Amino acid sequence: MTHRPPTAAGFTAELAAGRLTRAGYARYARELFEVYTALEDAAVALAGDPLAAPFLLAGLRRRAMLGADLAYFHGPRWESDLEHLPPLPATCRYAERIRAVAPASPEHYVAHASVRCLADVSRAPRVSGYAARVVGVEPGAPGVAFYAYEQPEALHRRFRGLLDAGPWTADQLREIVGEVCVARRLDADLAAELAAEASPSGLMLPTR
Repeated sequence: MTHRPPTAAGFTAELAAGRLTRAGYARYARELFEVYTALEDAAVALAGDPLAAPFLLAGLRRRAMLGADLAYFHGPRWESDLEHLPPLPATCRYAERIRAVAPASPEHYVAHASVRCLADVSRAPRVSGYAARVVGVEPGAPGVAFYAYEQPEALHRRFRGLLDAGPWTADQLREIVGEVCVARRLDADLAAELAAEASPSGLMLPTR
């Protein structure tokens, strides 16, 4: 059966169903590395903020895992090699938005973390096994380390509980909801560009 490239609307469904290729996972990891770098830089900036601090959960930090995955795909010099693997324009816009608003605003950080991190946490139990088979490694090994969350369901519940119980004012809630809409649009744009790069043999990205 001929493989059809994922559509913009269906990229995450393709991901969850394990229909991306090895190169597809490598490309996705490269894009997520940019987004998580921006998020984790914002988390460092907010570490002393009493409103943000409860949301800075260690289990949500994935930059190091994405680095391990990129090292698997591209070799030990992957960081310098990324100069030749620029992020997609949508990824740049996504990361730039996080850098512009999240480091000084718990509301904006929480909005972006709730969209990006909670989606990845909730998807991980389904995707991790598929990804490992496609990449050709054991679950949790470099190549698919990003998906190796410890107790993802509990992590998801904890973040959601903090979000629901947060001492938000009406203005802060409006700010969070507004930025959630922005984050979802940026995430959809990224999925659309990833889908546009797809070919019948998968998402094309050189790997070692």
